[in-house]
Amino acid sequence: MNDRIFLDTKILIYAYAVDNPHKTAEARRVADSPKATISTQVLQEFANIMDKDFGVSWPQILITLQELESNFYIHTNQISTVHLACDIARQYEFKYYDSLIVAAAIESNCSRLYIENLFEGKVMDGSLLIVNPFKTVGRRVQ
Repeated sequence: MNDRIFLDTKILIYAYAVDNPHKTAEARRVADSPKATISTQVLQEFANIMDKDFGVSWPQILITLQELESNFYIHTNQISTVHLACDIARQYEFKYYDSLIVAAAIESNCSRLYIENLFEGKVMDGSLLIVNPFKTVGRRVQ
């Protein structure tokens, strides 16, 4: 069984954020996998969110991106990823950028995609399980 996992951008955002300690703890637990993968799209979205939503300086964003690059496998999106994303968007009626994440996870041969807002429990391409790592966070902590 393949134990490689794929992390959506929001998982990394929560791993660095401090305003929701329960989600931060869960995001860090998931991100600690030695076989975690992210894509160039995730890096791009992460940098944009750190700038626009959190006001992080560009030198600090660059340091954080380099940290991510050294800690995760990086899938470089190719034209095949874009084409697969279009097929996924059409077939499942997902938003395009969610489809691009799914396509990158499939091309990376991941068995699980950790993403907050996308059809928990759905199996894509016969082998990629979509998992919301925060599904039970609110229920576990009272």
